[in-house]
Amino acid sequence: MFVDMSKYYFGFFSAIIIAVIFFGCQKINSNAYNNQVIATPYSMYFGDTSGAMFHTNDGKKFDQLSFPADGLPFRTILYSGTYILFSKTNIGMPVEDNTHLNYSYDNGADFNDGYDSLKSIPGLCVNGMPYDLSQNVVQDVPRWHKLYCCSNVPFATLGSNWLGLYYSYSNGAWGSWTPEVFYGRTNVLPATITSLTFTSGNVLYGLDGINHRTFYRSDTFNTTLFNETTTGVGWAPLPQTGVALPTTGFFSIGHYNNELLAFDQTGTNGVYYSDDSCFDWFQCCGLPTGIPLLCLNSPFEEVCMLGTGAGLYIMNVNTHCFQPSNNGLSPNCIVTGIVGKANYYKNGELQKQIFITTNKGLYVSNDMGENWILSRPGNYTAIY
Repeated sequence: MFVDMSKYYFGFFSAIIIAVIFFGCQKINSNAYNNQVIATPYSMYFGDTSGAMFHTNDGKKFDQLSFPADGLPFRTILYSGTYILFSKTNIGMPVEDNTHLNYSYDNGADFNDGYDSLKSIPGLCVNGMPYDLSQNVVQDVPRWHKLYCCSNVPFATLGSNWLGLYYSYSNGAWGSWTPEVFYGRTNVLPATITSLTFTSGNVLYGLDGINHRTFYRSDTFNTTLFNETTTGVGWAPLPQTGVALPTTGFFSIGHYNNELLAFDQTGTNGVYYSDDSCFDWFQCCGLPTGIPLLCLNSPFEEVCMLGTGAGLYIMNVNTHCFQPSNNGLSPNCIVTGIVGKANYYKNGELQKQIFITTNKGLYVSNDMGENWILSRPGNYTAIY
């Protein structure tokens, strides 16, 4: 008996076509895909002791900038607008040869001299480790369209109206720098600000590490001038409940949200904090004595980290005690730089990462500093 199979083939292929059309028109659940696709990547630059600079958008793939290594370690790296800027430490050379701030407008293909009088005060820590003014010798303030730097220009060339600061409205390009002379109490000038920090409350603070004086300015009414808050000299809220900064050592300034922190780079005096614009200071606890304090940063304003010559420390914001956080770090790590970076994924998720540069390599933490993973081996000295 003959059986006509054509109708069965027709039905089979029709079913396939219908299934393809049906499932092909279904919207694929793309969440698994979107949580792997970065919508807004970060950009991070860091440099090593040989003078080579590297770039990454994810902490996994790294590009070395074409600017050749010159054997000089980085002291400062940052970007302002579309410019990459850096300064280097030239140990053993005269100070005037150790003060240039360079910039690149073509993503590192070429670098140009931007400012040739960056503040430099090289010295020795308690253990003999050399130090110089750290990353906070330069501060970008996009809100004010200004890039500030601490300057080596002698105040004698500018008269008494001198704070030790220059600023640029053009992201640090050569010829765009102007001395900062807007100050509210000219009778106590000149000053020599040596480090800067810009708080989450939009206030710029400067610390004169030579004369132990503190200054601030903001963008609110009547505070666009720099005012002094040094104990017994400038504006003084009463009563005074804290102390003045010690006159020994060499302090640099940082912040956690709107709280100010001064850390002694030499390792002599530890860290002090202030909640009233640097008038009252109180000493933090938990740090061992005799270790150099090299950098301080507060990634995402969620955690306050201190890089030292003996590992990384995190401040307990309730007790102001610092606790070591070295899980995953190589022994005897010298932490030279701290930065927070965030990846924004297509599904709206936010991944926060913290990177530190050390003499053992570049490390990353995905849990706000509780654990560290080696991202790239090397001997690195600056990061932004």
